[in-house]
Amino acid sequence: MLLTANIVLVWKCRCMGLLRTVYHVLQLKRHQWKERRELKKIQLKKLKATIRYAYENVPYYHQLFDSVKIKPEDIRNEKDLQKIPMTTKNDVQGNYNMMIAIGIDLSRCEIDHTSGSTGIPLRIPYDQKTLDYARALVVYSLHECGCRWRDEMVRVSARRPREHDWRSKRKQVYMQGLDSRAIIKKLQQMNSDVIITYPSVLTTLAMKIGKGGIQEVKPRLIFTMGETLTQYCRDLVRSTFGIEVHDNYGAAEFNRLAFECNEHKGLHIITDCAVLEFLRDGEAVDFDEEGEIVVTGLYHRAMPFIRYQIGDAGIPIGETCECGRNWPLIKSIEGRMDDFVVLPSGKIISPNYFSLNIGEREEIPGIVQYQIIQEKKDRFIVLVEKRNGFDKDSVKKIKEQIKEDCFGENVTVDVQVIKKIPRERTGKLKKVVSSFVCQRHHGKSNNDHTRGIVKRYQ
Repeated sequence: MLLTANIVLVWKCRCMGLLRTVYHVLQLKRHQWKERRELKKIQLKKLKATIRYAYENVPYYHQLFDSVKIKPEDIRNEKDLQKIPMTTKNDVQGNYNMMIAIGIDLSRCEIDHTSGSTGIPLRIPYDQKTLDYARALVVYSLHECGCRWRDEMVRVSARRPREHDWRSKRKQVYMQGLDSRAIIKKLQQMNSDVIITYPSVLTTLAMKIGKGGIQEVKPRLIFTMGETLTQYCRDLVRSTFGIEVHDNYGAAEFNRLAFECNEHKGLHIITDCAVLEFLRDGEAVDFDEEGEIVVTGLYHRAMPFIRYQIGDAGIPIGETCECGRNWPLIKSIEGRMDDFVVLPSGKIISPNYFSLNIGEREEIPGIVQYQIIQEKKDRFIVLVEKRNGFDKDSVKKIKEQIKEDCFGENVTVDVQVIKKIPRERTGKLKKVVSSFVCQRHHGKSNNDHTRGIVKRYQ
């Protein structure tokens, strides 16, 4: 009888979770067409509730607010957020138990992890209601781009699916130990309608499929995540699969934050789920200017994040998308703040600047993947996975291109051909790795925030 009662309870909980997810999806679909003034009202209402909840239930934020002598009622609009000190990953790691809301039972939470690209991975607990909303964000953003409920989806990732991970409901291709041929073979066997993966993985697969004339991999939709999507990758997908790729932006701490619709004019910020600030020296940047992205989540109950330095840079724009959705737009995600290049003169260059100019022009042939490592301000190492056509002239052109991208400053470039460029634990591949932390956008942190020198791969 006890076993039967438990089964019934689990079944009821799952049904309730599904109903909550469907409700949130429908709500997001309604809200996307509202006027921006209305979207701001909805966002502000959620923001005030989040601030109050964090102050009353999360010891870390209660102490943080008291330390700067502010109360929840002092946050009356988005601009007032700047009264609250920003939170870094170091702050979370150093105060982990205090970041968890009172009354949350971690044994009943799903645990997600950050990639660990900036140090030790963070463990992010998701209580059931938060998980239901996170599911809704993913379902909503995929379906707005043409996904159907009956579609077969496959995710190509180095993240090994866990038995109880809600994302394991999708088909998975676990990349670890597989080369591109083996991954393509699995995709052929699955014959899925939708593929979700990293741009670097997609680029490698598209090059292999295009070269071999393979026709069996025919997805209707392709989505990218986790890395900067380059124009070269977009063009390659279009020529190989005959479709446009859709980019997504998010993080383990917040799940989906923005998505690219069928107009491909930028990434729509889902303002129902978060407040995104774009800052330089602690102040908001203007439209079409690059800024550090600082995020306040609006639905996470187990571990809220307020003014969290996510570590990315992006460019907001004030345009309205032709699709008619009134979510505000991000022109582009410029990459990790850690990976901005600092030249000998002190000039700062986005990693995106290099991503658009190496291995993506016909005059530098024979490159499968590459990684640019800034070992010193005046020294770069370029790791290359080569294919047919790569020769001494390719090496010469890479060196010339790097020096040109450095605005003619006196830098040395060493090109190293290796069998496999090391990826992060999650399977992501950084195009640029810099040993110098870009401080241009960083505001004050609650802890002394220091970062180690990036490991040099040789």
